[in-house]
Amino acid sequence: MSLLSCREITRRVFPVFVGGSAVMLTSWTDTALASHFGLVEVAAVGLSGLSFFALFAFANGIGTSVLSLTSALRESAPKARVMEAFCVAVILAAILAPVMVLVSLWALPSLVQILSEDTRVQEALLVYLPPLIVSLLFYYGNAGIRGLMLAYKRPDVTMQVSLSMQLVNFLLSLAFAFGLGPFPELGFYGVALATLVSYVFGFGFYLLRLFLLMREHGLALCVPKLGYAFYVLKKILFAGVYQAQYALGFLAGIWIVGRIGTVELAVYQLLTQGMLLPIYLCNAFTTLMISQCAAAQERGDYPEVRAVGLQLMRLCLAIVAGYSLLATLLYPSLLRLSLPEAANYAALVFAVSLAPMLFPLQSLSTLANALLQGMQAYERVWLVSTICQWLVYLPLAFLFALVFKFGLLAVLVVEGSYRLLQSAVQLLGWRARLRAGENGSGQVMIRGGEDRKASAA
Repeated sequence: MSLLSCREITRRVFPVFVGGSAVMLTSWTDTALASHFGLVEVAAVGLSGLSFFALFAFANGIGTSVLSLTSALRESAPKARVMEAFCVAVILAAILAPVMVLVSLWALPSLVQILSEDTRVQEALLVYLPPLIVSLLFYYGNAGIRGLMLAYKRPDVTMQVSLSMQLVNFLLSLAFAFGLGPFPELGFYGVALATLVSYVFGFGFYLLRLFLLMREHGLALCVPKLGYAFYVLKKILFAGVYQAQYALGFLAGIWIVGRIGTVELAVYQLLTQGMLLPIYLCNAFTTLMISQCAAAQERGDYPEVRAVGLQLMRLCLAIVAGYSLLATLLYPSLLRLSLPEAANYAALVFAVSLAPMLFPLQSLSTLANALLQGMQAYERVWLVSTICQWLVYLPLAFLFALVFKFGLLAVLVVEGSYRLLQSAVQLLGWRARLRAGENGSGQVMIRGGEDRKASAA
């Protein structure tokens, strides 16, 4: 058993955090340029971002499962078996992405009517959303390769690709929107087209680095064996569905807040933006946690699974708690500066002061899920998360916020309670699986092509 050094944690967490945080630049770039064309275009960018989040969520599940599976298999399985897991994910992405694009484009007229009742915003959405939807073809490919890179301890590659994509998006957005250089002036459509091109560029960059990684480690693409392919496919589907249902639940929560009032929705959007940094930090820690715990479990070293999992969780929560304390002090002033109308409502000021205290709870629930994902317990992660979000959080938020009319504060309190409940249930499940593993009856990966004994804790 060995704990990770601070240097190793920084080396593997910081690039993922920077790369993830850089994604915010796409939204900021597109929003800033859209403001040149009008508030309708700004609204379209915001609504499109929420829709895109729901559409690409499944791809994040593919990336997470690739990270977990290949991290574990690297420890003991032949190289061909490692690539079998990756190839299953690639095949699934190649099938799923075009289907999602075609269905989304077909349903686009109905989707824009759901997103906004304003006909001007609907027209702007029809301009901006199609290129964004097409970019899913490349986002899904990026996600799988990203998972493999992290499994082979190359977080620097993910950071390089992400930062390069943001630079391409920024430069081409200016060029396409305003007709700079040899490019025609495309206006608002050019902003969306630049985002699409940046994803194409990122996919090409990832393919190049994938080729170099395969050559360095003697890896080769292959046709997965049928029985093993179904095993991997099951894990990937549970991981993807978990991510997708979470994204849809998040959108449902925003819908509830929107029914409370426009001012409350604006405040909630402000809080959501402030929540992004701890989310990206937490996601960076979870990639390392999943990779290390999956590898340790495959070795049968359950004390290391426990020690490293707790080490990374405590460190991440300590950083998020510091950010939360700072945000608690600054958020009321930020509210008065950015939304002076909302600052006149005492209940909203109190809600804004309370919201940062939820950041550690949100991080804890994500980290608890990651501990289980590192042990291949995707079924449990999906089941518990779905029950807590869709059968506890959303019904109670609707009831207390809209029926009993307690407003935004009720949504925040219910969200904190749901996160705490989910964290407790998942941590208990993780502890049970650890005990089962230490007793020799826990679930482990397929090693060298043979199914080892498994029991659900």
